[in-house]
Amino acid sequence: MMLARTLGSALGSLRDHPLRSFLTALGIVVGVASVVAVIGLFAGLDRMVGDQFAGMGANVLQVRAETSIEEEMRGERNVITYDDYQRLSARLTGASAISPVFELTDGRQSVRHGRSELPTRVIAATRRYQGSGSITLASGRFLSDEDSHARRRVVVLGDGVVERLNLTHDAVGEFIQINNQWMKVIGIAAPKGRILGFSQDDFVLIPFETGVSLLAASARPNLTISLTPREGVENATLVRQVNALLARDTNGRSRDYIKVETSSELAGTFTNITRIGGVVAGCIVAVSLLVGGIGVMNIMLVSVTERTREIGIYKALGATRKQIRVQFLAESMVVAGSGGLLGVLMGCLLCLAVSALVPGLPLTLPPWWSWLLAFLFSAAVGVFAGYLPAMRAASVDAVISLRRE
Repeated sequence: MMLARTLGSALGSLRDHPLRSFLTALGIVVGVASVVAVIGLFAGLDRMVGDQFAGMGANVLQVRAETSIEEEMRGERNVITYDDYQRLSARLTGASAISPVFELTDGRQSVRHGRSELPTRVIAATRRYQGSGSITLASGRFLSDEDSHARRRVVVLGDGVVERLNLTHDAVGEFIQINNQWMKVIGIAAPKGRILGFSQDDFVLIPFETGVSLLAASARPNLTISLTPREGVENATLVRQVNALLARDTNGRSRDYIKVETSSELAGTFTNITRIGGVVAGCIVAVSLLVGGIGVMNIMLVSVTERTREIGIYKALGATRKQIRVQFLAESMVVAGSGGLLGVLMGCLLCLAVSALVPGLPLTLPPWWSWLLAFLFSAAVGVFAGYLPAMRAASVDAVISLRRE
């Protein structure tokens, strides 16, 4: 009963000064909304990464070369070469499919159509890249094994390249130039949108063997090779076979930089990165909650000064120091708690709005625990921010306060 009366009195006091109460809670609202929105957006990013890797299949293995920071600083680069791909193709018995892919050079290639010219990524790939790269076609067809074996000069264009070259989406059959080499357009990929501001549609795909034929004699492309185990062959067995074949280079030196990972492991790595990023970003944004708490404390201290005579009347009527202290703590908690609830609502709406505006980002609400955590933290901020004003209010002398005008 006492608690209900105290909360009712606190709400009544706040209703008497609605603008001041709103401005007091505004810092809490912004802080909570920021925390909830950031956690929700990172949850959506985590889901998007998981969906993209799920399209590759759980049993697909990726073979890649890893270069450490120290090696990069020395100007060294570890690569998986075309010879490695040929060795796997000829001697790897545990894989039912081997799909290599590489970018034509480290830099961007010049692509031209008519008077339009732009730099973009040119990727040499096989027909299996359509699945591993999660590419759907808007028109035309994808690369085939025959295209690669015959080294045909054909391309599949990303939607972004089509727009920037001023081509239409029925441009199948048109010709473009890649570094002055004529190529025929056989397909156009459906748009995939952007991730964190980077376009997923800025690419040109050419057959793998065509890409090899266009390389300079001294070029060392860095291949990434996708492997699909044969039926009955476990991933661990296939990993051991790959490591045995690629463990040493032609000079007998160890190649411990060769990494073989399943798509689920890669997805787990990216998931951990996004989750850690979400926690770090959430902690940084949570600082705004502390700033909001300082605002609550400041306003409550001003309120104590303004209500000195009111406090004196309460004491004259028999209110104890404890009751005065609880009254001001209750007001601070109600302000912070209501700001927390409004902040949770605004954070969810902000998360939905950003998800709707960013192509490819799933429409994801923040997890329930972020709502609870943000609200409890805002309530704790209310207690922290209201403690000093409550102690000051409780220490007001009744006789002196009644003399104030």
